[in-house]
Amino acid sequence: SDWFHAKRVIALCVLFSQKMKLSLKKDSTNSVKEEDLLRPSKERKRQDDSLKSVTIRVKDLQTAELFLIKASQSKAFPEETEALATKSHQENGIVGRSVKRTSPIHRLKPIVDDDGVLRVGGRLHQAELPYDVRHPVLLPKKAPKAIHIGSHNHVAQSSHPE
Repeated sequence: SDWFHAKRVIALCVLFSQKMKLSLKKDSTNSVKEEDLLRPSKERKRQDDSLKSVTIRVKDLQTAELFLIKASQSKAFPEETEALATKSHQENGIVGRSVKRTSPIHRLKPIVDDDGVLRVGGRLHQAELPYDVRHPVLLPKKAPKAIHIGSHNHVAQSSHPE
């Protein structure tokens, strides 16, 4: 589906950027000259070959999922995301009070979880239910359907008793 394809693409992009950062860090510690970079070497060929075959782990897919959800939320709710992410808001334990009353999500008493994802707050925190059920992810109406479907499947899978 589109959701799984998007997660895989984002995961590959994240892995690629991590590998590039590591190779730049390694190159800077070895003080490689520019002319050396232009010459083909066995080590550079090995690095290029390692980029061709990449194994995507579950953790990488979870990171990509968080990235897609947070990107959608920050585009749709920029003021709310910023207001709820402030340190004073989190330290005081205030839930949903720093979101303006004119906000479309004000009545949902939004909270930010440890990963920085906006979730529905409210009184369900007292219920004996899994966290994802008590506090579902807040998604904008106009978010791509793939995100809605993917997050629904994620919640459905994580709420099954084991």
